[in-house]
Amino acid sequence: KEYIKKLAENPNLIPGIYNYCDRLRRKTETLFPDARAFVRPGFDSTEKHR
Repeated sequence: KEYIKKLAENPNLIPGIYNYCDRLRRKTETLFPDARAFVRPGFDSTEKHR
């Protein structure tokens, strides 16, 4: 709740937060390039993965 209030009072913070999250995502995908292909048995199982 406090974060939402702070962002409502300071909307100029949003682009910085967005950019930080984008950089974090790109760095994570560089370090773990196959992470999105990981299948958790019982959670991500689909016909494609059986």
